[in-house]
Amino acid sequence: MIPTFSIITVVYNGAAVVEKTIQSVLNQTFRNYEYLIIDGASKDETLNIIKKYNALYPLSIQWVSERDNGLYDAMNKGLRLAKGRFVLFLNAGDALFEKTTLQKIAHHIKPETDVLFGETMLVNTEGVHLGTRSALTVQKLPENSRGKA
Repeated sequence: MIPTFSIITVVYNGAAVVEKTIQSVLNQTFRNYEYLIIDGASKDETLNIIKKYNALYPLSIQWVSERDNGLYDAMNKGLRLAKGRFVLFLNAGDALFEKTTLQKIAHHIKPETDVLFGETMLVNTEGVHLGTRSALTVQKLPENSRGKA
């Protein structure tokens, strides 16, 4: 059976954030997906975290850890491995907002559907919801939530 979704997480030295991302995928109620993690040969504990979850959920996670030529090279590696009807890039540190996120997305798929898109919820490091990406600009973000350029 072809998976509905190929979820691809690219990561490099993301030990501080990748576990949250992995958990948000594995906790989904909708199970017709494949989860691909593309690690750029991280030098921190990222690979150990990936291996820990792969041992717990061997049928749910496929992973590669090797040097790459940056973000887009890693994304393309994931695309080459993907078998799903739809591809969802979920970067390290990002998360599926609810356990039913994939179920809600799948509900909107019709036979003629080629592309699906949704809104991005922005949160600060404490998990406080700041709003949606389309509603917020850098100028509207609270001062303590702005990144450094």
